[in-house]
Amino acid sequence: MKVFETLTILTVGLFLPLLALADGPGRMGEGMMDGYMMPGMGIMGIFMMIIWLLLIALLVLAILALIKYLRDK
Repeated sequence: MKVFETLTILTVGLFLPLLALADGPGRMGEGMMDGYMMPGMGIMGIFMMIIWLLLIALLVLAILALIKYLRDK
């Protein structure tokens, strides 16, 4: 069971960011306000997506640590 849990965490950690970035940043015309985006808005969106992915990963790790703690206790 320990090997399966480790393999699952590694697989999610490797493929989740790739799936999130697979679509790529929005192109001009698909964004807000009919393509009249300020310069740098695409980069800001990518950074926000990375921050959200990190927060979700930390949340998952915290839940897994809580489950492990409660099982040991």
